[in-house]
Amino acid sequence: PGLDRLASEQPSQESVIDLREVIAHLPDRERRIIELRYFEGWSQSEIAEHVGISQVHVSRLLRATLGTLQTALTA
Repeated sequence: PGLDRLASEQPSQESVIDLREVIAHLPDRERRIIELRYFEGWSQSEIAEHVGISQVHVSRLLRATLGTLQTALTA
């Protein structure tokens, strides 16, 4: 389950704060990719062009970063 699933549920105020804190501690590139994808609605292709990496790399980074977020929030 990714951030899309988290966004579809009614999060508590505490979980929203926790998510923001976890995102704030991500490396700059991963944080920016999450912001562009889930908070600004950019496509993976748009992000790839903006960041200067391939769309496949964006996909892999998103998958890995979402795993990191899930682990941090469920720990």
